[in-house]
Amino acid sequence: MKAAGFTEGANVQYDIENGQFSQDNLRAIAQKFQASKQDMVLTLTTPATLATLAVIQDTPVIFGLVTDSKAAGILKDPQHPDKNVTGVESSWPSDQHLQAMKAVLPNLKRLGVPYNTGEANSTQQIADYKKLLPSMGMQLVEANATNTNEVQAAAQSLVGKVDAIEIIGDNTVQGAIGAVLKVGFENKIPVLSVDPENAQDGVLTGWGIQQKLTGAQAGDLAARILKGAKIADTPAEKPKKYWWTVNTAAAQRLGITIPPDVLAKVDQKFDTVNVQ
Repeated sequence: MKAAGFTEGANVQYDIENGQFSQDNLRAIAQKFQASKQDMVLTLTTPATLATLAVIQDTPVIFGLVTDSKAAGILKDPQHPDKNVTGVESSWPSDQHLQAMKAVLPNLKRLGVPYNTGEANSTQQIADYKKLLPSMGMQLVEANATNTNEVQAAAQSLVGKVDAIEIIGDNTVQGAIGAVLKVGFENKIPVLSVDPENAQDGVLTGWGIQQKLTGAQAGDLAARILKGAKIADTPAEKPKKYWWTVNTAAAQRLGITIPPDVLAKVDQKFDTVNVQ
């Protein structure tokens, strides 16, 4: 936004609110923004976007970190917005992500995925996995968690059934990464992620979008709308780059050797683990 000429305190002000993984909080935030007549609302994640659109229709809404806006019911056609909303989809090619995971763990056969079945973005990812995994010689093992307090139990239910646990773009599980990592390290099960930045927390490897780059892309789109571009003429965008990370300390703790060719290709390496 600043690069596009919007300087905080001069010609733009930001009101930032955190929903804390609560639908009630998200609705309350949307109602607050509606009452204060904001010029634009930027939403992060599919649940936040859906909660906002249930309240706000006349104010431009720009979304980020929405996996699939069409599958979530946000837009009928992301290339031709039919509502007062557009944004940057945080989608990634599931096949390329799974190939990256397989490159780190060549013997991966059983992939465990804890997720919230109530999140539209998560069910779409699971549908993609069910189509892709058999052709890649892998089996999907699911575990449901309806809130962050259930994530550890969901991850624990996968012990003995899987070769690795995958953190997908599920807001519930992303909110309790530490619980998944605890189960993983205690049981010598590598934890993988679609969020490459999770590797700094102790995930063995991640492949997907880099949120900072996606945020900058969404900010650029928001600036264009504020300068007069019409949302109807502004298609939703895809990420411009994907990021691959590994955590060498996690690999050592798990007794896993990351193939040298992978280490040569990744965009970023982390060498510390904070989970006890």
